[in-house]
Amino acid sequence: GLYRTKSGKLINADVNGALNILKKSKAVDLSVLCSSGEVDTPQRIRIA
Repeated sequence: GLYRTKSGKLINADVNGALNILKKSKAVDLSVLCSSGEVDTPQRIRIA
């Protein structure tokens, strides 16, 4: 499913959950990851 952020962007709900876990761990700088467009503009991959 999709999740709408406070800023109005749609992201995958599973990705949102993973990001929330990473926020708590402080192991990754999320500002770099989110600003690079990897979260809100994923590439679609066709399998089979």
